[in-house]
Amino acid sequence: MTASDAIDDTEILLEFEPYVLRNYPGVLAIEPVLKAAARRPNPKWCDEYYEAERLANVVSKRLFGITNDDTFLRQDPLAERDANERADDEWRRCMRQCPPLEGNPEDILPDWLDVWEWDVSDGNGGLLRSLYFLGRPIISATMGWRGRLPDEDMSQEEVTGMEESLRKQAAVFKASRKA
Repeated sequence: MTASDAIDDTEILLEFEPYVLRNYPGVLAIEPVLKAAARRPNPKWCDEYYEAERLANVVSKRLFGITNDDTFLRQDPLAERDANERADDEWRRCMRQCPPLEGNPEDILPDWLDVWEWDVSDGNGGLLRSLYFLGRPIISATMGWRGRLPDEDMSQEEVTGMEESLRKQAAVFKASRKA
């Protein structure tokens, strides 16, 4: 066995199957809602857009433990101004390295697949519209900033929150049945 054979074997071991966004539950349900929004005069200011955002938040919370809103930098009111400014600069630097969430699929898809190991295509060469809402949680989870990847276990905090949410939903359901 030569050194180049060992390198080839190592490269094979380091190859991973990409995550395929469209295969996760709920992702494809967002697409027709965003398509309907795109036909409106103001696509980002219509009921369909807000419904797509709501659906995307549900899907994102289940897949990554976070939503798009959770990926934005939160200023620490107790920190000194310089510390907040440094954190803001670092956050902006990191976000500039991220791939675009909208645009020409031919420009965007290869970067998402080759660099981020995510297939964000619609399966027909187009870009999933829901990437607009799910892209930042994907990046955040992939980079380890916030959230988790879909194949990682939920944190105890997430499990506890889900149990609490289910208890509340059950109580509301039981109350509605008694009325």
